[in-house]
Order: sequence, then structure tokens, then C-alpha cells
Amino acid sequence: MKKYDKSAIYGLFTSLILITYFLLLEVVGLVELIELRFFNAILLSAGIFLAIRSKKENPNFDYLSGLSIGISTTLFAVIPFTIFIFSFLKLNDEFMQYLILHAPFGHYLNPWAGAAVVLIEGISSGIIISFTTMQYFKRNKTA
Repeated sequence: MKKYDKSAIYGLFTSLILITYFLLLEVVGLVELIELRFFNAILLSAGIFLAIRSKKENPNFDYLSGLSIGISTTLFAVIPFTIFIFSFLKLNDEFMQYLILHAPFGHYLNPWAGAAVVLIEGISSGIIISFTTMQYFKRNKTA
């Protein structure tokens, strides 16, 4: 479990930031702007970058271990966020109805489908971000 300790810490902290960001959007009335989910990728990128950077001084650090840290950080961030989104959609029927009416393919959405989209989008983004981040660290050994 030692290998994943930092991933869990950075991932759960990233998840907390994602949830806080979503709630902030809800409070200021911008949660309906679905395009703002782009910033979720930026927040996830920061969490992955910091998790990988924190482990790169380890003498056993290599490309695959860095990639593994990025992906496990993604899982620790995205799964709790997905559970939160599912709960939010289940409890907030007004927002769910807004998504059904305004989101692309919204008429197919329900809380389960919405959570599945968040999960797939988050994990896919996290894998791509992890790969990209490791390209940076592979080239820039002093970062």
C-alpha cells in the first residue's frame, strides 16, 4: 500500500477540490453552464502533476511507476467525485430535469447515466493527463 499512499492523498484532495468547485458553481448559479466542466480537467491535471512530482525523487521512480501514480491518483479523485455527482443528481431533481432538457442526449440521462458519464470522462481524462505528464517528466528530469 506504500506505493499508493501519495496517490490516495493527492487523489482524495483533488476529489475534495472538484466537489468544492461544483458546489461553488451551484451556490453562484453557474452549475447549469455544462461547459465549465472543462475546469475539472485542469483541477485533475494539477492533482496528478503534484502526485507524480512528489514521488519522482524516489530512486525507484521510472516511467511506468509515474504512470501508475497518475492513474491511481485519477481513480482516488474521480470515484468519490462520481459518487457525489450521483448523489447530487438523485437528490436534486430540478438540476436533473435541466440536464434532460438542455444537455446533448439529455433525454437519455438519469442519475446513473450522468454518473457513468462523469466516471468515464474523468478516468479517460486522467489516463491521458497521466501519460502527458509523464512525457513532461521524461524530458525534464530536473522538474
